Amino acid sequence: MLRTLILQYHKVTNRFEVGGTRVTVKQFRNHVAQVRSLGYKQLDIEALKSGRPIDEPSVLFTFDDGFECIYFNAFPILEEADYVGIVFPVARYIGKANDWDASFGIRFRQMDAHQIRELVDAGWWVGSHTMTHPDLRKLDDKRLREELEGSRKLLEDLIGKSVTSIAYPFGTYNRRVVEFAIKYGYQIGFTSRRTLKLQMDDPMQIERQGVYLIDLSLKPKIDTSSPIFMAESVKQIVINQFARLSSLARHDIPIIRHISGMKVE
Repeated sequence: MLRTLILQYHKVTNRFEVGGTRVTVKQFRNHVAQVRSLGYKQLDIEALKSGRPIDEPSVLFTFDDGFECIYFNAFPILEEADYVGIVFPVARYIGKANDWDASFGIRFRQMDAHQIRELVDAGWWVGSHTMTHPDLRKLDDKRLREELEGSRKLLEDLIGKSVTSIAYPFGTYNRRVVEFAIKYGYQIGFTSRRTLKLQMDDPMQIERQGVYLIDLSLKPKIDTSSPIFMAESVKQIVINQFARLSSLARHDIPIIRHISGMKVE
């Protein structure tokens, strides 16, 4: 059994969307019940800063983008099971629709300030997903600073607590991005799965297990003794590489950006 389980969700909703970056409410409830039945305890993100192995089976639920369906659907399910999560809002779009996303006209609203504060009061953590969700590798120094420092300060002012975690948009980063993130106050960096052996030794490059609509069970992501575990690892890497095409659409291919509905500031 995988000892440290860090799960990456985007939306928990029964609403239709183009693509499979959501799970249904029933799926999510089953996922939570599954990890609870396997004895997974709540993972404290502070433990990840040290880079040391976690002693007992531990789980962390992470939620990119900060959609309000997390507040309405994931929050009560986790609370019932005595878990909390960490949410990474796109700071400039708090309380607004996901205009930055390739949604093909089907918009989802992000949590507002009051909802985010309520999560924090319940024990959740808040991390940055930058100001506008760009591929950080493609920004000049000035823009990179604005995305990293600006989002951290905005979120800290909103919740009244330090924000030291970041989830890299599109799961993409490089050495320069990591160096800037450290410079502007981040101590933990989350990405999507990139390797067959999950990377968790470097606190600024922590890989997560992506969870999608096709994932009816979490067992293939957890049971390391099963031959399906390796196939699942490859599947996730392929999906994550495909997802990074959104970065190309946003920054490099205007016609696809227009068709997909991205509104880049």
